[in-house]
Amino acid sequence: MNEQIQKNGLSLSLHPDKIIKTSDLEKKLLLEEISQLPAVESGTSVALDGIFTVKYEDFLQVGFYIRNYLDRAIIFGNLTLKVMNNSEEVLASQVFRLVEMGQIPPRSVRPWQVHFNNENIFAEDIHQHKWKLAIEEDINQVYLPKIEDTLPKPLSSEELEKLKDFIRRDAPLAAGELRVIPYDIKQQIEGTLQVSLLIRSNVEKSLLWQEFGITVIDASGQAMAHGFFDIGRNIIEAGTFFFRTFTFPPDTVLINNADISNWTIRLL
Repeated sequence: MNEQIQKNGLSLSLHPDKIIKTSDLEKKLLLEEISQLPAVESGTSVALDGIFTVKYEDFLQVGFYIRNYLDRAIIFGNLTLKVMNNSEEVLASQVFRLVEMGQIPPRSVRPWQVHFNNENIFAEDIHQHKWKLAIEEDINQVYLPKIEDTLPKPLSSEELEKLKDFIRRDAPLAAGELRVIPYDIKQQIEGTLQVSLLIRSNVEKSLLWQEFGITVIDASGQAMAHGFFDIGRNIIEAGTFFFRTFTFPPDTVLINNADISNWTIRLL
């Protein structure tokens, strides 16, 4: 359930598990709080706003909002969140698995909370400081925009033989091994990027692959494209492989004409 916020054109997006548990009064208070968030610079894609801290015996609870100004849904992976004071000193720092936030719809705001363990807290009485919440990484490179998946064209007989020959030459899988292989990459004139992945499985049980969060890394180690694909149910049995080409639209390509002489991928 989303409720429009007229001030910034964004809507309130609650995690599906929170919708039923959140009363109308709580939603109203969230909307009022969101309407008072600071303005962002023109062209901002994603913004992070720390709201409150509460210290418990074993952890520090921090509440925040993620504002998504994009026309695409986004999802996060593992991120290092830092609580900092006005002097840029780190008061707390910890890696969180923010994929648990789920998909944040286009042009919406999602409230969330995290717990910093005591061993990751470096100052007392953080609530008495003027503090802010920050992401260690570049925020524009740590989220994955959702990309509407299109079924790629079937491989030609020549392409299929080339793939089979590659698999025959690839090193045998160890027992229980799952191998994800960056197979091919093509930069298109219109600005799109096509990436083909080969997944080989020697895992005893069947594996269900439906969602792919992919960041493409160029030869210099920089993220050159990123996206989140939902391709439907695909089951990979032991001793089989899965091959798929993913197309990144121009607005999900971070670096044009990147050096792809030595590229790799990072999966969410």
